[in-house]
Amino acid sequence: MVPNKKNFLTELQTSDDRVKRRWMIGLTTLASIFVVAVWFVYFNAIVFRPVDSTPETPAESSDNLTFFSTLRRGTALVGDKLINLIRKAGGTATYNIKPTP
Repeated sequence: MVPNKKNFLTELQTSDDRVKRRWMIGLTTLASIFVVAVWFVYFNAIVFRPVDSTPETPAESSDNLTFFSTLRRGTALVGDKLINLIRKAGGTATYNIKPTP
């Protein structure tokens, strides 16, 4: 499979500017859609999380607000949401096919 990728890249490098521009626009659009989708999943996880019954004291909350702890929690939330979305999308569907008489 690797030689096919190399052939594709060499063909793309030797193609005209119009083809290169189309690939650039398409891949940039896909990357932008992916980034926005991850951002929405993260935003929904932050906004719609359940409220704890016990409020945190200011001392506890200030200890937990380091950059890396926030990054770790955000990454875990986004990862969980993406895994759940992938599992839902990969679900099986059943179809009943009836033979025609």
